[in-house]
Amino acid sequence: MEKTDKIKLTNEVGAEEVDNFVIPTLTPWQKFKRALFGKRTFSFVWGLIRTVLLIGICYLIIYPLMITLITSFMPLDDVYDPTVILVPTAININTYVAMWSYGHIPQLYFSSFSTSLMFALMQMCSCMLVAYGLARFKFKGNNFIFLMCIFTLMIPIQMLTTSMYFRYKAFNPMFMFAFGEQLSTVPNIDLTRGWTAIGLLSSTATMYRNGLFVFLLRQYFVNQPKELEEAAYIDGAGPFRTFIQVMLPSALPMLVTVFLFAFVWQYNDRYYIGMLNPNAEVMATRVTGMGANYVKSVLDVSGDAVLNSLYQSACTIMHIAPIVVLYCFCQKFFVQSIERSGMVG
Repeated sequence: MEKTDKIKLTNEVGAEEVDNFVIPTLTPWQKFKRALFGKRTFSFVWGLIRTVLLIGICYLIIYPLMITLITSFMPLDDVYDPTVILVPTAININTYVAMWSYGHIPQLYFSSFSTSLMFALMQMCSCMLVAYGLARFKFKGNNFIFLMCIFTLMIPIQMLTTSMYFRYKAFNPMFMFAFGEQLSTVPNIDLTRGWTAIGLLSSTATMYRNGLFVFLLRQYFVNQPKELEEAAYIDGAGPFRTFIQVMLPSALPMLVTVFLFAFVWQYNDRYYIGMLNPNAEVMATRVTGMGANYVKSVLDVSGDAVLNSLYQSACTIMHIAPIVVLYCFCQKFFVQSIERSGMVG
C-alpha cells in the first residue's frame, strides 16, 4: 500500500482498521486507462468511437436504399450523365406514373395486403397457442419439442424444398392416419396451384421462421407470474378462458411484434410463393424484373441496363414504401416487446 493511500484510509476508517482494509487491485488495462485518459476522458473517447461505428454501419445499410430512391426520381438525361450521382437536376415522377399503370400496382397492393394479413394472423394465432402450451403445461417431450422449434431456425430452407414441394404436389389427407396401400384409397390433391399449402403451413405453426415466433412468445409467457393463472383457476376459469382473459391482454405488445414480423416476411416472400403458388399476383413476385419488362415491351429497348435500373428502382420503392410506413407507426411495439420478453444482452 502506498503512503498517500494509507493516509487517506487513516482519515476515513481509523488507524487500527487500515491494516485489515482490502484495497481492490486494478488490472493493467484499468491502470493504463487511468494513466492515459482518466475516467471521464476515456468515457468520452469510447462514446465517440461507438458513435462513429454506428454511423458507419447505418450508412452501409441505408446507402443502397438512398441510391435506389434518388435514381427513381432522376430524369432520363441524368441517368446517362455520369456526373450526376446523388443530386438530380430535376425531380421526375413520370417513372412512377408509368410503372403504376403498367404493373397494375393497386391490384398488386390489394392482393399482397389481403394475403399477408390473413396468413400473418394465422401464424400469430397458431404460434401463440404452441408457445403457451410449451410455457405452462409440463408433459413428456416438452423440452424436446421446444428444442426442435429452435432447431428449425438453423435449417436452411433449401434443404426442405424438394420434400415440401412433392408433399403438397401430391397431398393426401390420410397420410397421417394410413400407410402404404391404404393411402391409395384417397386420391392425391395438388395444392401447389393456390394458397392452400401456405395456409396449412401458417395455421399449423410450421411456416419458415415460425420457430422464432414460438421462442419469443414462450419467453414472454414463462416470465409471467403463475399467481395470475392460479387466481383465475380459483375463480373457476378453465385453462382456455384463463389464457384468453388473463394472459393475452398483457401480451399485446409481443403479439403485435410477432404479427408485424409475420406480415413483413409474408409480404416480401418469394420463395414459398414461387414454389407453392407460382401464379400468385402479389408484389413480391411480380415486381422483380418489372422494370426490364416495361423497357423491352413498351419502350422497345433491350439490353439497356441503365434504363432498366431507372424503372426497376421505381418498382422497388413502391414495393418497400408500405413496409417503411408500417414500421414508422408500429416501432414502439418492438421496444415494448423486447422489454417484456425477458431477453437481455
